[in-house]
Amino acid sequence: MNFNFILDENFLAYQILKRKLYNESEEIEEIKKKLLSSNKIGYKKILGEEILNPVVYINNDSNVRLLIDELINTKKFDEIYKLYSGTSKDIIAIKILNGMIKEDDELTKIKDNLWYKHMRAYKSIFNIEFSSISTFLSDDDIKNIIQDFKKTEEFKKMYIETELYLKKIKEYWKKNKNMINNFLKQILKIDFDIQPTVYIVHPNAYTGYSFDSDKIAWGHYKGIDDQNYNLTYLIHEGLHCLLPFGENETEDECNIKHSIIELISDYELYSLLKRESTLKEGHPYLEKYKRFIYPYWLRYIGLDNEQIIQRLKIDHVNSNDLMDIEDSDVSTMDIQKFIEFCNNKYMMFLNKSSNKR
Repeated sequence: MNFNFILDENFLAYQILKRKLYNESEEIEEIKKKLLSSNKIGYKKILGEEILNPVVYINNDSNVRLLIDELINTKKFDEIYKLYSGTSKDIIAIKILNGMIKEDDELTKIKDNLWYKHMRAYKSIFNIEFSSISTFLSDDDIKNIIQDFKKTEEFKKMYIETELYLKKIKEYWKKNKNMINNFLKQILKIDFDIQPTVYIVHPNAYTGYSFDSDKIAWGHYKGIDDQNYNLTYLIHEGLHCLLPFGENETEDECNIKHSIIELISDYELYSLLKRESTLKEGHPYLEKYKRFIYPYWLRYIGLDNEQIIQRLKIDHVNSNDLMDIEDSDVSTMDIQKFIEFCNNKYMMFLNKSSNKR
């Protein structure tokens, strides 16, 4: 796996304007207010509010309507909405889904659950298909507001900071690339040769996702002081490019695959880089899947019974039936067969649990 790193100033400006930044400065807040007052239409398009025309968008896409309604019906949304009385609930929901409203752990968990329950609808709202982003950034209103923003000293400063952030990532990736690829060859057990294009954004935009099958947007404040964090989650998103969710995969199947991606990158790789256990890294809603898979995972990477018991103890994971794990010859499988194996095991577990009720 290799990465083609790009710093695109228009994409960078868009991400800064679109999101509520981590530790957003008063200067940036003031610039955003001025841009909004001088180009309300352009800024509303950047914030995603233009898609709220119910005739054009929401009423014509029942899945998007379901996604927004499910968020609006949570207690957390009620708590947030008290701060925005008089504004359309749909607009506040769009802002939450797009990361434009500051979130805590509870809201992050809700958004994660909605992402994997309503993925296609969420992608429509999130505008993460590259072709739509490319067209989006060509809109005259958006081009004008981005050009105005790029003239400011604050943007120029953030561009230089992003350049420095990118330089460090590239240097650290070059230093660790061979080791990481050897690790991936041992873990995946399949041939792969992917070279995703990575659009680096300012770390305070704290965004990370894969799109258009071979592209990644990345920048996170945790990566400023922890280069291992950057490499871990670049590999995570690269694995999403290599092992994409299928059109017909169920929510459980997507979660199983995502859990295995987390075990590869967020756990095995990150632990290797940091030299300490990072099993608790990752999305909270995947915890039950990861704990179910974990003993099989340890067999998959070649550990014997004694080593498995030791790892389970270190990571405080209760074991499945070790006899079942011992009888499952997963160590000879490649990653794709292992994913299929885990899907089947989880379905058997669900059926067994259902029959007990």
